[in-house]
Amino acid sequence: MGSPVPARILDLFTEFRNATNGIALPGGRGLIGALSYHGIPAITKEQKTDDRDLVLRGGPWTTSERRRILDYGQSDVDQLTPLLERMLPRIRSRTNWFGHALLRRRYVAAAARMVRAGVPIDRRMLQRLRMHWGGIKRDLLAAIDKDYGVYHGTMLKAGKFAKYLHDNKIDWPRAEAVGCNLIKKTFRDMARRYPQLEPLSPTAELDVRAVLPRSACQPWSSNTPMIRSWCLQQAS
Repeated sequence: MGSPVPARILDLFTEFRNATNGIALPGGRGLIGALSYHGIPAITKEQKTDDRDLVLRGGPWTTSERRRILDYGQSDVDQLTPLLERMLPRIRSRTNWFGHALLRRRYVAAAARMVRAGVPIDRRMLQRLRMHWGGIKRDLLAAIDKDYGVYHGTMLKAGKFAKYLHDNKIDWPRAEAVGCNLIKKTFRDMARRYPQLEPLSPTAELDVRAVLPRSACQPWSSNTPMIRSWCLQQAS
């Protein structure tokens, strides 16, 4: 937004992660999870997902949708005050707590700048990839499958794959009631035991559902992953 980063800031997301790393959290490690952990009422995960999806859908939005988006953002901000009140005593109980917290936040601020800049992308090439992605997948799979014969188009056929395993005397894990276990982790593990499967293993990641994400490229031609950070709290 062009605003300078405050010199002294406290990020409650970072502090919550620092306080709960290694602890199983039923509510997760996001804002809703932190509020639940500290006994503070919050919206449901389903409601948050619906509101977030509305934002990510992009405009144009109706007047009521705009109000809903603003209310959603404001609710996140409003909940930080009681959350800070609950978290601050524990944060302050640690030796050198303030300096350590500021150091952690300096890192997050630097990471946010990197995320904002993103990784440069050739937008024309990305558009070509999106346009021809289906054909690219088919060609890649066909080139690999010539040595295996287990694909039909972009679909790995369990029957053909089972025959290949039998013919090559490969002892493959089986999933109850569905035959060969075809999950990605199994492919990776088995490729370590049977090197001849190594070229086939990546195709488990490239099934017919694989798509190029529409939100990968920002208007300034960079790829920007998500970084989690709750409202920056000016420290006294």
